[in-house]
Amino acid sequence: MEVILVTGANRGIGLALTRVLLASEIVVIAGCRRPDESAELKQLILSYPETLDLIKCDLECEQELLEEAEASLKRRRKLDVIVNNAGTMPEGGNESIMNIDLDLLWRAFNTNVLGTARVIRAFYPLLVESQRPRIVNVSSSLGSFQPGRATTITPIRPPRLR
Repeated sequence: MEVILVTGANRGIGLALTRVLLASEIVVIAGCRRPDESAELKQLILSYPETLDLIKCDLECEQELLEEAEASLKRRRKLDVIVNNAGTMPEGGNESIMNIDLDLLWRAFNTNVLGTARVIRAFYPLLVESQRPRIVNVSSSLGSFQPGRATTITPIRPPRLR
């Protein structure tokens, strides 16, 4: 049975994807920053107690991610797919580069770029246990450097450790 980690699983695309995967009888490790506050995920656990794991997934805290990955390895023994969906946009979106608070840009970069790397690093030991490991990075046109390129799908296969 496939095991898929979905970050940002508490709302939007992440929550919708989690629902679809569970309905398709796929094991989902649903990650979000504040799992105790996610009523929707708590409700899903009642319906899918054997195939849904809810984990704390704060992309800014590498140690917590490592601890969650270790617990997931013990429970699931492998991970087939990482869906890096979590992200943030702390700025309003209409600021000029001349007046935007650079701390807001740093927070976005730290979460959206470095956080994705932290998730991959933490859960990589589970990925290498899969026969077909994949990483999916979800973005939007806001995360694209070139207009019209946001929908490009580029498969990336993680190297084998063995």
